[in-house]
Amino acid sequence: MSSCTPNCDGGDTVEVDLSPAEIRAAYNPFEHGCWLDFANKLTQGYMAGEYDDWSPLGAHHGQWLRHLAGDADVEEDLSLLCHRDGLKTTIVTAFLVASSSTSPATGRSGR
Repeated sequence: MSSCTPNCDGGDTVEVDLSPAEIRAAYNPFEHGCWLDFANKLTQGYMAGEYDDWSPLGAHHGQWLRHLAGDADVEEDLSLLCHRDGLKTTIVTAFLVASSSTSPATGRSGR
């Protein structure tokens, strides 16, 4: 599996071969809290097989994920109310994928 990363000089991207375990560790949202980065990497992977191009998720999607993870600065219940195709199911699925492949208590891969 490969992952693209920007060059240090800000130029073109470089493709790097990484194992799925290395990618999981790098994007583990329970360890580093970057839920939006995790969800973007996850959706980028499955959009490769779709007819539409991939687009990054919005900041509000990261906010939903932080709320699901208990990282948001709110004490209320979460209700995802938005227009059709607002990616509600995608965000909940991304949280479930993260939860099933890592241990929230330790942040370590469960595989």
